[in-house]
Amino acid sequence: MAKLSVNQFSVSVNLGCTPAERALLQEVRFSLSFVFPIPPEACQSDELAHTICYGEVCDSISAAVKGRPFATIEAMWTAAAASVRPHLKRDTSVVLTLHKVRPPIDGLLGGVTYEDELRSDG
Repeated sequence: MAKLSVNQFSVSVNLGCTPAERALLQEVRFSLSFVFPIPPEACQSDELAHTICYGEVCDSISAAVKGRPFATIEAMWTAAAASVRPHLKRDTSVVLTLHKVRPPIDGLLGGVTYEDELRSDG
């Protein structure tokens, strides 16, 4: 098993349970771990076409979640996941984590995360 990880891709978004909270930009971070059953062909070919372009994945996530208000991290995760799915290669999966860094809750120092796994259709 081989893994390609993207760690803490930061995006400023409108996220919160109240309209006032959603009116302010807040930082969320996305982490992704792509799992390949065998190492991608790019290990030998050095060709981007033979692996997952994590730059394109980050651009897709950003486009899916910026400029649109979300009340819950679960709904934002779902939008991000839908943008990641087309990038999955055959027989790959990805664990996608969304981390709301500073929710406005007194005493909550580590933020809040939502995580789930996506699998390719093929």
